Amino acid sequence: MVEEHPNRESVRKSLRSRICRVIDRASGGLAAVAFFALAVACGIGVLAIFLFAFGDNAPAQGVSVLGTALAISCASMVIGSLAGFLFGIPRTFQNHDEPVSRSKEPEYRPNTNLEQISDWLTKILVGVGLTQMAVIPKKLWNISDRLAPGLGGQPGSAGFGLILIIFFSVAGFLVGYMWTRIYFRKVLMDAERDPGVSKEELNQKVQEVDTTNANLSAAIGAAVGALAMDEKDPLRPFYLSEAIRVLQAQTEHLHIRTVAIFLGRLFRHSGKLEEADLALSNALDERRRRGIVPNIDDADLLYNRACYQNLRARQHPEAGNDGMRKYALKLLAQSLELSVANANDALIDPDLAPDLIELAQADSRFEKLLGEKAKSAS
Repeated sequence: MVEEHPNRESVRKSLRSRICRVIDRASGGLAAVAFFALAVACGIGVLAIFLFAFGDNAPAQGVSVLGTALAISCASMVIGSLAGFLFGIPRTFQNHDEPVSRSKEPEYRPNTNLEQISDWLTKILVGVGLTQMAVIPKKLWNISDRLAPGLGGQPGSAGFGLILIIFFSVAGFLVGYMWTRIYFRKVLMDAERDPGVSKEELNQKVQEVDTTNANLSAAIGAAVGALAMDEKDPLRPFYLSEAIRVLQAQTEHLHIRTVAIFLGRLFRHSGKLEEADLALSNALDERRRRGIVPNIDDADLLYNRACYQNLRARQHPEAGNDGMRKYALKLLAQSLELSVANANDALIDPDLAPDLIELAQADSRFEKLLGEKAKSAS
């Protein structure tokens, strides 16, 4: 047995897929033309109904004949479409010869009851039609005779009723058959196709998430360990800078409240208040860019920014520090608007309390946010 070259086999598969796509596009175009032709034919049939209804009849009787003829046409169209649907239902390929391995996960085959019903009914219809071929014309004439009074009771009413039944039944059959073969098949194929990812891709995604979570947990752990070190430890600055580097590497998580606050504290304990404030400012900007609605997490980030701004003002008692304190007050006001619970912490927080009370006495907005607590504290 000659083994085919793998490249040749891949070329064949690619060629087959391209041919299938071309056939699908061509069939879609031909289907549109066919449906348009059927629509034109049905339109001509409806026009013939109007001409027959109002040709020799009075307006009132014409309306009655028109309604009856349209009802007969619609009923014939529905019956023909149902027959076309039954004859056009595609068959599902199932390989029953493939052994089922107990080591594999169970595989579920599609339910084919509709296919079996279609198979039974089509065979019954064909069989009955062949055996009753001689009787069918007589039955159709009997039906048309019964419909003749509703079509005006004229000499040609029975024949016209028979034409309506045959014409719209055939048109409905073609519509139902083509729709089932062309579009319903695609619906079934899309339903059977796995909409998700393969098991390998899923495992890879899970592994990536686990790795990301592990890296983030390790970065936060490094931050906690560095902050917990004794301030007199000579290695503390090194561990603080290393924790900053590791935490900043989590670029996709710097907008998260916990990560941003830890990063700000690392900068603060490293003596970099400006960088601490910038880290929280960038986190807030990123949250707005991602469309996150301001919430209690933003309140905590704004609160910490206010602390850092006020601490920077204390470090620079020269002229201009009032601007930093006013900006800190503005940030704190925004924080309290999102979470009033921060008011209690603000009044006793050593990073804010002394300066905050002085400015609160002259700021009606801030005094309103703090309520009577600011007055009693003063």
